[in-house]
Amino acid sequence: MEHRLQVDLPDLPAAKTEEFAAQVAADLSPEMSGTFGAIQVSDAGGQRKVWTALGWQEDGSSVYLHIDPAERKVELRLDTKGLDAPASHARWANGLLIAGLAASAIAGVVCRSWLLAIGLLGLLLGTSIALDVHRQKTHERRRRIDPQAWNNRLQAAIERAKTIDE
Repeated sequence: MEHRLQVDLPDLPAAKTEEFAAQVAADLSPEMSGTFGAIQVSDAGGQRKVWTALGWQEDGSSVYLHIDPAERKVELRLDTKGLDAPASHARWANGLLIAGLAASAIAGVVCRSWLLAIGLLGLLLGTSIALDVHRQKTHERRRRIDPQAWNNRLQAAIERAKTIDE
């Protein structure tokens, strides 16, 4: 699910645009400050700078801020699919699967049955896959975006950023 919120960029001196954009990004989400920067955009009007920042929320939703001084717009994109925040995989999960494989082989040798070993291995892998699919579906269902709340956050961040040097 994706939502786009767009507002007009307030009247600012050109020299203050970067500071304004950085303040809005930091105000929306602290981790967005680390990804804040300018990109060069080329179109029929020539080249121009567009300020961007990207952040992830605890539920995995991505938040993308796009401030284009030439077009006088501030856009916020909220997305519950697509890019996910980098996740570190639990190292113990791989070890557990290897231990299960070894236990299946040992059970097969002790009982002198390769069918038992293959059956236990299939049960182990099937359970692991089913739990992972269930976790992913549950995680996706939890992702809810409240566009009105984000719109209010964006408006408040813009108002605070406008008053920096006043």
